[in-house]
Amino acid sequence: IAVTLTFGDTTGPDLSNCTVTDQNMSCDTANNQANADQWNADNITAIEACANDISVVVTSNYNYNNLAATCGLGGTIPVIYTATDVCGNVTNLNATLTIEDSTPPTFTAPGDIEIFTDASCNYDASVTVTGDVTDEDDNCSTAINATYSDSVADGSCEGTFVITRTWSLTDSCGNAASNQTQTITVSDNTAPTFTAPGDIEIFTDASCNYDASVTVTGDVTDEDDNCSTAINATYSDSVADGSCEGTFVITRTWSLTDSCGNEASNQTQTITVSDNTAPVFSEEPADVSVECSEVSDAPTVRATDSCNSNEISVSFNEERTDGSCDSDYILTRTWTAVDACGNTAEHIQIVTVSDTVAPVMTSLDFETEITENCGEVLDVPQLEFEDCSSEINVNFNETSTSDDSGSNYVITREWTVSDNCDNERVYTQTINVILEGIITGTSTELCTGDDFDFNLFDLLSGNYSTEGTWVETTGEATINGNSFNPLGVSVGDYTFTYTDDQSECPSETEVFVTINDDCVDLPCSDLFDPDDDIPKVVTPNGDNKNDTFVITGLNDPECIDVTIELQVFNRWGAKIYESRNYQNNWDATAHNSAIGNAEKVPHGTYFYVINLKDSSGSQVVSYAGPIYIGTK
Repeated sequence: IAVTLTFGDTTGPDLSNCTVTDQNMSCDTANNQANADQWNADNITAIEACANDISVVVTSNYNYNNLAATCGLGGTIPVIYTATDVCGNVTNLNATLTIEDSTPPTFTAPGDIEIFTDASCNYDASVTVTGDVTDEDDNCSTAINATYSDSVADGSCEGTFVITRTWSLTDSCGNAASNQTQTITVSDNTAPTFTAPGDIEIFTDASCNYDASVTVTGDVTDEDDNCSTAINATYSDSVADGSCEGTFVITRTWSLTDSCGNEASNQTQTITVSDNTAPVFSEEPADVSVECSEVSDAPTVRATDSCNSNEISVSFNEERTDGSCDSDYILTRTWTAVDACGNTAEHIQIVTVSDTVAPVMTSLDFETEITENCGEVLDVPQLEFEDCSSEINVNFNETSTSDDSGSNYVITREWTVSDNCDNERVYTQTINVILEGIITGTSTELCTGDDFDFNLFDLLSGNYSTEGTWVETTGEATINGNSFNPLGVSVGDYTFTYTDDQSECPSETEVFVTINDDCVDLPCSDLFDPDDDIPKVVTPNGDNKNDTFVITGLNDPECIDVTIELQVFNRWGAKIYESRNYQNNWDATAHNSAIGNAEKVPHGTYFYVINLKDSSGSQVVSYAGPIYIGTK
């Protein structure tokens, strides 16, 4: 066996006396890499120096750029130094390069800022709005960013906040810059909104007070705010005098402020305080019914008004409505009170005026009963009367109990006084007349065939004067002074009145004359009987029986020359028919306007006068009497 022994050097260089130094460096040292490179070169030089007896080549794995960084440019580099001898044997020494970063970064936080809530009371506190940090810087770390945390506290009013934003910045080695704070004030600058109540008119009460509270005049609506709740509008009033006393114009200014002091635009409401209360009369005259003589002037009526300090103006008007007569009427009295605001009160009084009282005599010297001698009888006094009526009617009537007995008599004077309301009263005066000298009248009979003048004084006795006057009172006869001629006068009774107004005792005396036909001898007079030959009833009803007024007894030839004159009178003495030559043909037809010329006179009693005359007309016999006309 062949053995080959090979001897060689397999031991690495002895570096036991060689030392290398670790190196700690601050990251922010100037020329940091150069220093690191120098440290590495110094270690190599040191190894080579301590191995002078050995030829070694020293290498290291040092690479500044290949730091195993845990932060920025800092960290620890394990550097291995390899010494290689000429035989290629290797010995390693280890050193550590440490780059330390203890310097915190720096930055500038954004400044304090005020931001505002929006219409919904939200806000944006992002950095876009509030600002971001600037000047972020670090000695080693790059791409570092500050962060923040917010602490939110309520602001001074509802919906506002104070955000304390704390900014922090740490480099990649954990070095932290001092925190910086930013104060973000979240404010509310949005004014609230509301709607004021509309203008309104209110009225004073009976005491001239008024209620302008919101219950009456209206409150605001639609109170709203973006942040504040439970806000209420307030108002202040400015009061000015109205157009009349007791009225006002209130300018109500509504204000609304939210809890942050934001004020809505003021709104005004006009409240017109008016007076629509009418004045009140202090007294109201009641309706009355009075006699016309008791009508008094309208009283003075006053009125008051709670809003007026001056006296209320009261006007008066009176209207008269006439009734059935001029003193029966109605007075409508109207009082109208108007206050300064034009409010009107009216009171109406109805005064019903009646006239139920007859005119009243005002003559103070009137005596209701007196006694006088015939020569001292007073003239009829002129009495005076008064009455409400504008028209007073006075009818006077005087009667006397004087007769032919020569006794004292009584004169009764009556004044019947009436007004146009049909109220009537009779005032009576009684005069007891004592006669001192009596004039009496007598009667006589005369014949219609006698032709002489009869002295009517022959029919008077007593103390009379011949200075008086004679008049025919009844009948149709002619007198001449005191003479009466009976020739041709119709048969009948006649009354003549002698009036003596010249004597001390004026008097009226009647005398009576009966005219007969005893002295007349007419042909056929012995054949005519008025009781049998003059009808008492005529019935002109068209039955051909007793339809005309037929005088019989004159059909004898001896009566052929006798003419019949017929006159018919109604009960009032009006002549309704006349014929100078009557032919028995009157059928009750009226020929006088007193009846209105009716076709037939009304049924009733009438009166006839019949004169029978001879052919010469000198011999006359007259008859008179009633006749009943039965036209039904």
